[in-house]
Amino acid sequence: MKGQLYLDTGLDKVTTSIERIVTNAPLCGYHFAFGGGKDSIVVDELLKRSGVIYRKVYAQTGIDPPELVSYIHLYHPDTIFQSHKMSMFAGIEKKGLPTRNRRWCCQYLKHFTSKGNFNVTGIRWAESSRRKKYGVISYLGSDKVLNPIIDWTNYEVWDFIRDNDLPYCKLYDEGWTRLGCLICTMASKKERLREAFLYPKICEAYRRANQRFYDGKGRTESEANEYFEQWINYE
Repeated sequence: MKGQLYLDTGLDKVTTSIERIVTNAPLCGYHFAFGGGKDSIVVDELLKRSGVIYRKVYAQTGIDPPELVSYIHLYHPDTIFQSHKMSMFAGIEKKGLPTRNRRWCCQYLKHFTSKGNFNVTGIRWAESSRRKKYGVISYLGSDKVLNPIIDWTNYEVWDFIRDNDLPYCKLYDEGWTRLGCLICTMASKKERLREAFLYPKICEAYRRANQRFYDGKGRTESEANEYFEQWINYE
């Protein structure tokens, strides 16, 4: 693969990532927080090559791109689907729309599957400045997390996928750069508006849930609509 040598050790990143997986493997096996995106695809292949025990779990939120769910069912039938008892929209009705500084949704809808496990993820430094704070080993609360491809670049991820003919979700070929919850507060304004246009029923469900939250506060419909427009258009 292009550009995948460590200058200080001479070891390629594939070998190094597999060594990380094998060295830290718990006897009971890893909990693999599988998301179906490009990084998860790479980690899944590395886990297979390592020969360790692991369970591949997808936290289904109900606001997942249907194309992604179909892809997982078709190409990753060994995936265990789990859903939290509280839906995203019931959560919004109680807590309000999530924001970048108050992302209660990840804790409830995604991280609940990881509790009490030694987790594996596809987190990488190249994804965001916030993720540059993570190490090969990090913690989610008290739960240990292994990030075996933490130092891979986007190019290296795609080189690995293509060099090994790994199937991936078709949304990438349609210009998507991230796969996850639709109209996520962490996505860019452009991405949120595109997803709102492509999945109008999901967008309307967000709007109705926000209205119910405002109703519970004794606020008006116009106030709810004004806030929703600010939320979805946040730059």
